[in-house]
Amino acid sequence: MGTHSNRDNLQIGEIELVKEEFLTGRVLCSSKENASLSIIIQSASGQSRYIDQFDLVAGEQELLLNLSSLTTGNYHAWIEVNGQTFIRTIEVSKSHVNTKKGVFAIIKGIFQL
Repeated sequence: MGTHSNRDNLQIGEIELVKEEFLTGRVLCSSKENASLSIIIQSASGQSRYIDQFDLVAGEQELLLNLSSLTTGNYHAWIEVNGQTFIRTIEVSKSHVNTKKGVFAIIKGIFQL
């Protein structure tokens, strides 16, 4: 009889950043059973910037995280499922952050030419 670790029953992918209307994190998960997943994303200084919980269903699924509150920088995501902890790193660059300028910033830029 072989034994399998709980990690064999659960896979958590890397967090992929996608810029849509707002910064979104996409995580692919695979679980052989239903489970509760909690995620905390912290800045490099340890400040919590995002906290959420999801109910995983058996099989593969994609989780979408609204990360619009993150600014440029490095973050660590602490993902906990059934007592197992997964750590993922996230690097938010300027290209990920909403860089739309307001009217005042546009006018100010015109006069700085």
